Amino acid sequence: MSEKQTKDATAVEVSSNSDLSGIRNADDALLAQLGYKSEFRREFSLFETVAFAFSIMGVVASVSSTYSFPLVSGGHVGMVFGWLIPCLFVVPIAMSMAELASAMP
Repeated sequence: MSEKQTKDATAVEVSSNSDLSGIRNADDALLAQLGYKSEFRREFSLFETVAFAFSIMGVVASVSSTYSFPLVSGGHVGMVFGWLIPCLFVVPIAMSMAELASAMP
């Protein structure tokens, strides 16, 4: 595939009314040019959207319910270092997992 064909296939034009159909059509055209067919749905149903929002709200409630124990045990200093010290261990693990995931196609 020549460089011009690649630029033409990846050029995306979004209309002024923020319609994303141009991006979707460009993705489908690029896949067709590579010999593939788009197989995944790119939209969520109402039920899936509500279920996702409900799961996110569960995180907020669970984090706020854990504040009572550190306030009684260590006060605000215990809470701050109780978040910062584990973060020092969790962030390198997350970065390692991100590096491994970036190598996957």
